[in-house]
Amino acid sequence: MTLGEAKVRTMKLVGEYSYMGKCLDGSESDTADWRLRLPELLCDAQRMAAEVCPIWKRREIAHFPPRNRARTAGGVMIHAEKDIIVEAAEARAFSFRAMGSFTAYLEAAGELRWQVLRTISGDTGGDFRHFCGRIEGNPRHLRLRFAGSYRYLVRDAALYAENFPSDADIPKDSKAVWYPAPKDYYRFGRVLRDGQPCEGYRWYLDGNLSIPNEETGVYVLEYGAYPAAIGENTPDDTELEVEDCAQRLLPYYAAAMLLGEEDPEAADRLRDVWSAGIGELRTGRAARQEHIRRTETSRRRGIRSIMKG
Repeated sequence: MTLGEAKVRTMKLVGEYSYMGKCLDGSESDTADWRLRLPELLCDAQRMAAEVCPIWKRREIAHFPPRNRARTAGGVMIHAEKDIIVEAAEARAFSFRAMGSFTAYLEAAGELRWQVLRTISGDTGGDFRHFCGRIEGNPRHLRLRFAGSYRYLVRDAALYAENFPSDADIPKDSKAVWYPAPKDYYRFGRVLRDGQPCEGYRWYLDGNLSIPNEETGVYVLEYGAYPAAIGENTPDDTELEVEDCAQRLLPYYAAAMLLGEEDPEAADRLRDVWSAGIGELRTGRAARQEHIRRTETSRRRGIRSIMKG
């Protein structure tokens, strides 16, 4: 169904499509406000329908992050009195997070002593703050030295050999890569790695995805998306994005909203059709998802039994 067809169906439901067997030309002043409200109402209806019948999309992620060349224990390091040293050969960029009042020196190995290339200091309070930068030239050996006689925390200290286009391209996490959720993200589906279901990643409720650096491969995120917004300038030939079974319900919602003040009883009847239809879709979806989960669980148990046997 196109947006134009949804508008026509809505006008039919509110009784403003024809008069005495003849189609109205759409220029009547008494329905002009309704026609102006239609795009946004259909936009709202489609968005609500997408929360029940997700618009599934796929996002490909080529996960081959740069390798941290620093010799370090990793994780969170606590600086108290002794310096913390993180070093590597032929590094071209550095990155770390610090919490508290800290002082760090980026140093290059000289013939007799270490030479300070950059001094980084500050007070981040109670939050980890990210610090990074590119290194000019090509020093053969570099190190980050966290100094001072006070207590602070350091994490994700890294030295990279790659040339990055800008400081913003330097990874913030030395253990995993954080992939922001797509702008139209609504619901998580699943993650595939090289075409197969996988584990090891971390998915967050806001849709962000974290993948360990060592788990390289081509990933595909399957997610439920919100439809594109519909406005007054959206062409009538635009195809609605939700499934056909949900598209037929959108005009009922729009019509109910249009008649809310003029004819409350008719609006209630139209709203009941909308609510009942959405309820049936939600119930059907839940039943199918439960069946899929049970089937998948049984299949995995069967594979485990075969492997154990």
